[in-house]
Amino acid sequence: MDTSSVEPRTQRTVATASSNPSTHGVSREPHPPAATNEVKRIFKRLCRYYMKHRKPPPAQQMRQIWRLKGYVGFEDFVRWKDEVGIKKGVIYDEDGTILFDQWPVPPP
Repeated sequence: MDTSSVEPRTQRTVATASSNPSTHGVSREPHPPAATNEVKRIFKRLCRYYMKHRKPPPAQQMRQIWRLKGYVGFEDFVRWKDEVGIKKGVIYDEDGTILFDQWPVPPP
């Protein structure tokens, strides 16, 4: 899927009329679903690789998700981690970069 024409997700707001006082007349503009779905697919594939091979995915595979890091938020990351069933070893960095820790080796 080519995402070169899709802009990264931003925290833009669009003023709209609202009858609900808790929203204060502002709603969030949705991010492109095609890009988010691609990131989700790549993320899940990388997590399965990590669990199967017990080592972080190669940098070449990681570049796929790093170039799309603007499309994934922390909430997405946590939800997708739960969907895959991975508890530890995956990190969401401050700038949105997803990283994998070295697989822990049990002591002898």
